[in-house]
Amino acid sequence: MEGIKILKCRICQKVKEGVHLRSYNLKICLDCFLDFFRKRVKETIERFKMFSEKDKIAVAISGGKDSTALAKVLKDLGYHITLFHINCQIKENDYSEKSQRAVEEFSKGENLPLKILNFKDEIEVDVKLAAKISKKEICGVCGMIKRYLLNREAK
Repeated sequence: MEGIKILKCRICQKVKEGVHLRSYNLKICLDCFLDFFRKRVKETIERFKMFSEKDKIAVAISGGKDSTALAKVLKDLGYHITLFHINCQIKENDYSEKSQRAVEEFSKGENLPLKILNFKDEIEVDVKLAAKISKKEICGVCGMIKRYLLNREAK
């Protein structure tokens, strides 16, 4: 996906701000994009029989645009979701604190339940020490432990 620019939307035929989705060869305005995204999420859930409206769904949310957009669409489609955020306690640029604040604001604004887990509280060491002990890269260790915690909490 390229950046936002003025274009003629292939769906509504209006000239306005939008994006070019290269993988679909589709120029689409921002309004139509939201409907397009919702439809694609719904079709994917149904095609792969991922879950139904009756199921309770755990959604891992980082505070970034991808997980936040997915959580919003799932809520708008009527799914019963609970948000899970893992604060990795990364101090550089207040990364973890900013991410947690964004998640808390989104959760409150959308009236969604939120469970926050703190990395160090859960495994008793911080992510840097866990990486050093395991002799692995921080990202790999963090991802592995996040998956473990989310799977544990989702049950």
